[in-house]
Amino acid sequence: MEFCFEMPDWLEPFMENPMFIVAWAAFGMPLFMMALLFVVHWIFGIVSSELRENILIILATALIITWLAGFILMILMLFGGVHPVKMIICWILLLTVALIFCSVENQLIRKWINNMSEKPFGRKKS
Repeated sequence: MEFCFEMPDWLEPFMENPMFIVAWAAFGMPLFMMALLFVVHWIFGIVSSELRENILIILATALIITWLAGFILMILMLFGGVHPVKMIICWILLLTVALIFCSVENQLIRKWINNMSEKPFGRKKS
């Protein structure tokens, strides 16, 4: 089934070489994560610390999930011969689902992070 509209010009490099999508998922996403978290931390610096912490946890966990799962998914789709537009749509959908999941399960994620920070690493103390 063909698309019935014209592709934007900024998608042309991705159509010609889908390896750019995999490179974005592997290397561009961590840079985007750091920049986005820095900007959000800077913008919400004047807001209460609890709201800022909630937003940062939601964004950080969603972007980490998208980075790890997105890179694996894009590699599999590249070697599977999937059309680049479908790859981009799947990556955007993965980011959206990760943001929704992290927003809904924010309390569970915070509890898990707190439990992980309290557990001692290495041997158990007797």
